[in-house]
Amino acid sequence: MKRIDAIAFDLDHTLYDRNETWSALTASFMRVFETSLSGEQLLRSLRRADYESTYEESSWRGMLQKLQRWGVVKPDVPFETFDAFIRTYFPDAIVPYKDTYRVLDWCREMGFAPSLITNGHTGLQERTWETIRSTILQARPAAGCRRPG
Repeated sequence: MKRIDAIAFDLDHTLYDRNETWSALTASFMRVFETSLSGEQLLRSLRRADYESTYEESSWRGMLQKLQRWGVVKPDVPFETFDAFIRTYFPDAIVPYKDTYRVLDWCREMGFAPSLITNGHTGLQERTWETIRSTILQARPAAGCRRPG
């Protein structure tokens, strides 16, 4: 029987709760982007735009375009401003699932090397998950690496 040396985790919705992370970011988002939506309306829009852009693999740029199209973010906000918000506020707002750190600790105790599989935001993910930074596998569409389905 072959020995397992490593366990790879997808980050979003596997190690952390992205929906709760958006909840934690709502007040900062309202302040930075001066939106007129209520907190609840904004949260619904953020979650929906995040879900749709993740599914479409259009990433943060696609999310901003959706939010602009829906009137959540002003149309003249450049991507660089949105990207700076994500890189500034997102890592500290991450809400891990209840047992995330326990699972990662167990992996290390059992001699496994926990690693991340990512779609390309390695800088953000390295900053967020420094405890498992040892291995980050990056899926690149140009190399034929895409999510199944």
